[in-house]
Amino acid sequence: MTFPGQAAYCCQRDGVVQSDVAWAIERGALQLQTVQDTAAIGEELLLELYKLLGHSRPRPMESNCAAWDYSGQYLQGSTPVDGNSGACLWDAQRMIGCCGDWMLDGRVEGAYVSGDALGRLLVAELQRTE
Repeated sequence: MTFPGQAAYCCQRDGVVQSDVAWAIERGALQLQTVQDTAAIGEELLLELYKLLGHSRPRPMESNCAAWDYSGQYLQGSTPVDGNSGACLWDAQRMIGCCGDWMLDGRVEGAYVSGDALGRLLVAELQRTE
């Protein structure tokens, strides 16, 4: 099984359509509660895809819409500590930090950038306290 953002190919899926966080926030997709809500957002996302591709809309055999609840929209407005990128959180007093794909864009690249940012902060903190 493949998931949005993965490079792997699975013959059971023909494709995955994924919006960015801003598009999802504009439509309230991150606060959806019902199957009907998610189906309507999924339908809108498919319509946008077909507009971009310039194709008429084929009927999908199956479709599913889900929000990635742990993406960076929950941290918007938080104070970044890593050169204003907002890629990780760090509390030097408690010597605790957190990182992950959810800090940025919910993709594997975001996980790498977030982990790298926290690692650099940790190294700098350890060098400072030596």
